[in-house]
Amino acid sequence: MTILYIDAMAGIAGDMTAAALLDLGVPLVYMTGQIETLQMPDRYTITTGCLVRHGMRGLYFRVVEEGAEHVEGHHNHHDHHNHDCHNHHDHGGSGHHEHHQHSHHHHRSYAAIREMLMQAQLEPGVQQRALAMFRVLAEAEGRAHGIDVEQVQFHEVGALDSIIDIVAVAAGLNWLGVDQIFVSAVPMGGGMVKTAHGLLSVPAPATIDLLRGFSLHTAYSHGERVTPTGAAILAALATPAQEMPVWQMQKSGCGAGSMDFGDGANMVRCVLGEVPQKANNNKIYEMACTVDDCTAEVLGYLQPVLLAAGALDVWVTPAMMKKQRPGHVISLLAEEHNLLNLAGILQQETGSLGVRWHQVERQCVERQVEKRQTTFGVVRYKVSPLGATPEYEDAKRIAEDMQIPLRKVMQALMEGCDGKL
Repeated sequence: MTILYIDAMAGIAGDMTAAALLDLGVPLVYMTGQIETLQMPDRYTITTGCLVRHGMRGLYFRVVEEGAEHVEGHHNHHDHHNHDCHNHHDHGGSGHHEHHQHSHHHHRSYAAIREMLMQAQLEPGVQQRALAMFRVLAEAEGRAHGIDVEQVQFHEVGALDSIIDIVAVAAGLNWLGVDQIFVSAVPMGGGMVKTAHGLLSVPAPATIDLLRGFSLHTAYSHGERVTPTGAAILAALATPAQEMPVWQMQKSGCGAGSMDFGDGANMVRCVLGEVPQKANNNKIYEMACTVDDCTAEVLGYLQPVLLAAGALDVWVTPAMMKKQRPGHVISLLAEEHNLLNLAGILQQETGSLGVRWHQVERQCVERQVEKRQTTFGVVRYKVSPLGATPEYEDAKRIAEDMQIPLRKVMQALMEGCDGKL
């Protein structure tokens, strides 16, 4: 199992996390390729590079919308840029990070952003995580402002930069094959932040709502250290580090925020590792609920949301229920620490009044993901004592890029042929 540990002691934001994932080795071309499937009409530039802040080296990820005004102070003069340690990239598109100020904001509804993500040709793992992050954001905004989630209008988070940050993070996690995310304690920050609703105390209402259940500290007492997108990453995808299993570190990456608060390096560190097979807990739970009033649209929407929230598998079975009503049994596999979270999602999305679960046991074959050089380029393989199988998402990408049938790509990768189809 691949673990990502987020060291967010100094704070976390969407662009910081995307930069840290790039530093872990995610190709920028893969990240921007996923972003481009959104087909947003706005023009933007994505710039990445390396800087040293307060003696700590990291990458930055900046999205600048065409025509946006530059605001002095965003790149503090005490930052030391060193483009030799990473390439500087520009890319067509749009966006910016919450710590930046815009010449104008795009206001987008949660429903519109959800539809955009559903219509985009994102890889399933990217789409699932992006939908999950915007879903928890919309729920938090709805609670903060006392409105239904479908009526939520995003202001700062609806801007192009925040949408791109979230999709970039989802893409990076997908490319790295991350199975589970854990996070350190995060700073409360302090002071005031200017929003579309006026001046608000830090953390903003939706942000503090999203941080429920996570460990907080007050070592850094001023500035917006955790942004709404940063909080959404944690709320949708992460677990507090107190519940981490024994794991082995492989590599780490650092992502720099756009602000220098002057009291330390405003960076997030992401550490990638593996849980040894002997430490892998095979105690899992099967959860289910029965419904007779869910539409096909709700059932189809629910599966990627549950998977993005940490469900190990999700399936739906037709059933005949009481009063001779046709219905469905929604089932999933979950780890113990995630039971209440997933049960809450099931009830909120389906309206089911009861969710049941019981412990099950399973036997897992030891397996790992290897990157192998092929005639199609680098491809990930799932390797076990039973053999090696190319990852579906990589084969799908090759088939789409080369416009050849997926079955031929899979056959070529399995047989190790020369790729001449």
